Order: sequence, then structure tokens, then C-alpha cells
Amino acid sequence: MVKFIKFLIAAASTTYYGMPFAQCVHDGGTIQKRKFEAVGLQFVGPKRDKNFVFVIGFELIRKGKAGDIAQLLEHSAQHTLGKSIASVSNSVCSDAAAMAVENDDEMFPGGVTSELCLMHQAMKMGQTGVGQLERTKMKVIQNEFVEGKKLYNMVHRLAAFFSYSSGLKSPSGS
Repeated sequence: MVKFIKFLIAAASTTYYGMPFAQCVHDGGTIQKRKFEAVGLQFVGPKRDKNFVFVIGFELIRKGKAGDIAQLLEHSAQHTLGKSIASVSNSVCSDAAAMAVENDDEMFPGGVTSELCLMHQAMKMGQTGVGQLERTKMKVIQNEFVEGKKLYNMVHRLAAFFSYSSGLKSPSGS
């Protein structure tokens, strides 16, 4: 797969006259209490007939400052593409927490167009509204919403009942 990605990157680079042509997309997440950063590239292919989206990195976050995340993006690009992220990417899409990464002058010396992904914002508002997203400060929950958690759990049990029981079967049994 890496050879195919490198082939497409080389072809697109030629098509777009060596100018950065891709959008870097990145986001952090937690898996089993460990923080990871996913890094992707999105671009229109050399024949301009397809939109390609590839994961170029998924790395453990050891330090979470903007400069550290910028280094992770660069490492992912170098490792997978053999090129710097700035040589292929002219814009970056991330959530609000990661916007400082795009302002790293060492990573993007000529500047880069930043795009705020609002998809997460709506999701986080909904999760907070039903008690599923808790903000902590020094491991102390700051916004506990017990009633929301109870409502969420009740709806979840109801959905499970109708999904795994005879609740959705028609009278004929099909």
C-alpha cells in the first residue's frame, strides 16, 4: 500500500507542478487510556477523477503540545511518503484543540490554510448533554450530569431491547 501511495503522490506532484496539493487531516483520540494521533492525506488524484484519502500515520502521543503533534505529523509524512508534510500539503483540517499545530512556523514556513472541523463540536455538545462527555481537571470531574447519564442508559437499554428481542418482529414472525 505504501508503494501505491508514493506512486500517487509522485504522480500528483508532477500534475500539480511540484506545488503542495493535499490536505492534511489529523485528530487525536484515546484508546485504552492512551492518546494516539491519526494522520491522513486527502487529495484529488493526478487524473482529477478521484478523491483519495489515506491514513499515513497512527502514533502514540508521548507529549501533547502543538510542537510535539507537529513533529508527529512530520514523522508520519517522512516515514510513509519519504517527503515533508509541507511539500505535499497546503492546508490542514483539525478540530479546535489542534489548531495551534498549523501555526507551527518550522513545520509550515510559508504558512498554511487551516480549516476548523466542526463535526466534533456538535458531537461533543450532544455527548455533554446526555452526560457522556465529562471534563476533568486534575482527574476531578468538572461537569458531572447524573440525570443525563441515567437518561442515556435508559434509552440505550430500550434500544438494546428492541434490537435483540422480539420487539421488532412482525406478528407473522418474520
